[in-house]
Amino acid sequence: MNEKTEPFQDKFQPEFQDEFEKVAETASKVKEEIDQFMKEFDLNSVVHRVEEFGRENPIGLALSALTLGLAAGFLIRNSKHLPSD
Repeated sequence: MNEKTEPFQDKFQPEFQDEFEKVAETASKVKEEIDQFMKEFDLNSVVHRVEEFGRENPIGLALSALTLGLAAGFLIRNSKHLPSD
């Protein structure tokens, strides 16, 4: 990540250099954590957990699916009304 931020380092005034380095370091840590999450992500275990939840609480699963569907529909519908650049 640092190699991507190097071209910008000399663009900042000296008093903002510390803040820039902190932001670059934090961005690097976030990238590492996302990479680790993606390596450990197992779709089969997620599906299994959803199936178990559905068996234990079918009404809760139905309401969760309905809520997610409505939220997705709302977001898709509103994204069509956003002004384009």
